[in-house]
Amino acid sequence: MLSDMQIKKLKNRARLLEPLVRIGKNGLTANLVLHIKKLIDKRELVKVKLLESFLDAVDKRAAAKDLALKTGSELVDQVGFVVVLYKHKIEKAEMSHNRHDNHNKIYKQTSPVFKRFETRSAPKKKW
Repeated sequence: MLSDMQIKKLKNRARLLEPLVRIGKNGLTANLVLHIKKLIDKRELVKVKLLESFLDAVDKRAAAKDLALKTGSELVDQVGFVVVLYKHKIEKAEMSHNRHDNHNKIYKQTSPVFKRFETRSAPKKKW
């Protein structure tokens, strides 16, 4: 759950964004939900425009809540036909860096090749 201050900052950031996705007469399909999830994972903050053809059969507020629920994001703002969604982005660089560190530790502990090179002393010079 976002605090009031966080929501205020996110609304401020969202003012400068253009809607990246427009939902029309086909509605909220599985492919569209997947596309929005990918956008949210990539950008954190996404603006979605609901077209009137979509809203003929559905209520705006209910559609916005449903969209946030299906994409696993937070509903930051909903003004008119525009919905702003947010999901905190996990830094992939940190995750992959930690994974490689763990792999190297395991490799150093178990690899006989690494142990062989580690225990070998430097050749003596003959001069």
